[in-house]
Amino acid sequence: RPAELEEDDVAWREGRDYGEEFYGERARFFSNPSAALAEVADNSVDILLLDDSDSGKAIREDFSAWQSKLTPEAAVLLHGLGLEREDSPRVAWDEWVADRSHAIFSDGLGLGIALQSKTAPGSFLLKQLFGPKPKAGDLAEGYALAAARIDAFAQAAAAEKRVAAFETRQVWLDSKA
Repeated sequence: RPAELEEDDVAWREGRDYGEEFYGERARFFSNPSAALAEVADNSVDILLLDDSDSGKAIREDFSAWQSKLTPEAAVLLHGLGLEREDSPRVAWDEWVADRSHAIFSDGLGLGIALQSKTAPGSFLLKQLFGPKPKAGDLAEGYALAAARIDAFAQAAAAEKRVAAFETRQVWLDSKA
């Protein structure tokens, strides 16, 4: 967030620590978009994941800013296509992918995957989506399961908070008796 220091953001620290532990030097973390754009070379990004942006305007700006950084074989993923906003991320996505091969997984918040170019995909995953015999249904089922699992964990956490609040109230009422 604009006024927040990196070390004050718990999610930032956890994400950075996870990336460093599992991906080492292959993972790079930037505190702001301009720092990332300045350090990342043109034509060097194979996978671009845009997440945690709920405005079409911000998505359009990201697509424009990162376009020169993408390799011709790049895959672009946008999480949050299902967000219902006045300035919808989905509208910006639809504009950007108009002439590109793409797939949308609508479960959860929704995920879009698109190829930068119209050339044949190089990776196994992308061949499953865009190859001569696409199998997007299998991948959609996997994404649906992942989205359902995330939702189930969120519901369980909310239920645990309600139970804890109820138990606290019960203890307080018992102590008054």
